[in-house]
Order: sequence, then C-alpha cells, then structure tokens
Amino acid sequence: MGTVPEAAAVFGLDVSLTLVFLVVGLAVFLWGFARYRRTFWRTELAVATLIALGVWSVGVFPDLFLVIADVLRLSETFRAVQIVANVAFVFLLLYALSLINDN
Repeated sequence: MGTVPEAAAVFGLDVSLTLVFLVVGLAVFLWGFARYRRTFWRTELAVATLIALGVWSVGVFPDLFLVIADVLRLSETFRAVQIVANVAFVFLLLYALSLINDN
C-alpha cells in the first residue's frame, strides 16, 4: 500500500479521515458563529464550539480516547468515542428540551 505520510503518523489517523474531521468541525463552528452573529446567543456559539472541539479531538488527537478507554476499562477505543458522543448527545437533547419548555 505504500508508506504512511508523516502527518498521518503525527495525528494517528489516515490523512483523508483527519481532514474530514477537521472540515466537519470547522463547518460546525462556522455554523455556530453565523448563528451568534445573527441572534447574539452565546449559548449556541458555545455549544457549536464544544461540538467542533469534540470532532477535532477525534480527528487530531485520537490517542486521547485511549486514555478515556483506560479510565473506563474498555478494551476498544471506539467504544470510548461512542460513550463520549452519547453522553454529549444526551446533554444536547436535555438542553433542547429545556429550550422547548421555556417557549
């Protein structure tokens, strides 16, 4: 297959997959920033920033989830990513429900 580029060795993932994560994270952040410029809701910007940082951490620092997997005593790293993503999703769902109930 050839050699792995040094950038992929630094990031720990395939270069194209890392770029996908970076682009998705950037798109989420830009969406939150655009919403903030239109509505001046800092909460939406903060939520978008946290989601973007989460996506970027998976793309750029995948070894971070090895530490989380070790803490949770999981044998597979992807399960740690799933757990973190599901916990974040639950908090986002609860936040959305609180916004709906306020209106």
